[in-house]
Amino acid sequence: MLHLAARLSLPLVLAALATESQLVLKGFDPIELIDGREVEGHAKLDVEHGAFRYRFVSEDNRDLFLAEPEQWGVQWDGACGRMGPLSGTGSPDRFAVWDSRIWVFASDPCRAGFLKAPEKLQPIDQDPPGADDAAKAAGQALLEKAAAACGDVAALDALKSVHVRSELKTTSGGAEFLGTRDLWFAFPGSYRFEAAWDGKGYGHALAAGVATRFEPGETQPLGTVSTTAVEREALRHPLWILRERENLLAVPAGTDTVLGRPVELVTVHAARQNVTLALDVRSGHILELRHTGLTPRGIAPVVRRITRWKPAGKLTLPVRIQAVGVDGLADDNVSGEPTIEVDGVVADGHFCGGVKKG
Repeated sequence: MLHLAARLSLPLVLAALATESQLVLKGFDPIELIDGREVEGHAKLDVEHGAFRYRFVSEDNRDLFLAEPEQWGVQWDGACGRMGPLSGTGSPDRFAVWDSRIWVFASDPCRAGFLKAPEKLQPIDQDPPGADDAAKAAGQALLEKAAAACGDVAALDALKSVHVRSELKTTSGGAEFLGTRDLWFAFPGSYRFEAAWDGKGYGHALAAGVATRFEPGETQPLGTVSTTAVEREALRHPLWILRERENLLAVPAGTDTVLGRPVELVTVHAARQNVTLALDVRSGHILELRHTGLTPRGIAPVVRRITRWKPAGKLTLPVRIQAVGVDGLADDNVSGEPTIEVDGVVADGHFCGGVKKG
């Protein structure tokens, strides 16, 4: 699962990694800014919230902000408005107001791209597929078929944790960058994404319904929209779906073909998102995942194909998933063979943020 920010521009991601609270919006009062006025606030009325320090012209404005900081503050917890709620922190001085909300950006092209069609970049909530009890039972049967295709179902259901690591290599601006991408799952309900490029790491984590974003020297709790984005990212991974399948609504969604092979489709729903799995009719293996997500064109349908499975004890599990574009599989920057570890030692607090080394 390639992080969109890394795919768009690696130097922007590295530049956006913040280490301390910064004065945001050039010191303009956010309440006044949303009302269309650029009015500088007073330092004595500064308030820190998330990654930023806000300045206000009056105690009334400050109190209004404190009552609803997710409404009046920078959206997506300071992530770039073009690259999505799970990207790195945007520049505190590069901002725009849209739909009575404030957004910051990692670059001028990001800001310009956002303002061309901001409505196309907003996350979409999806209703669960309609289904009676018979359809729900049939959907669960398809998930059981996919689970059995991985090997010993009892071993799958007993999984406590999974760690998948990929070595990365890419070029940007004529320079070569080496990195790593790590995905951790701990069941039930914990997930962690971490990428490190050129020695700088960033990522996000989820535990007990609480999400955090972490960068070097900083761990930031996330608000509602960004937390939902982390939950949805976890749901889009087949490991999460298979291990948590009994807790998911699943409904058959017809048939199709993938690479000429007949498949059965089953749609799962959680975190106000639908993800459709394409299961090989004969083996039950998941071949593709289909969902709506953020792309370089905005929110759009996404197709991702499992391109590598690896043995792990009594199971064979997916370790590489690539987006499918009009020209075939997208480059996910993976260099070499991904590794997988099941039920390894997971440090206390691992899913509460903080960049790890090694």
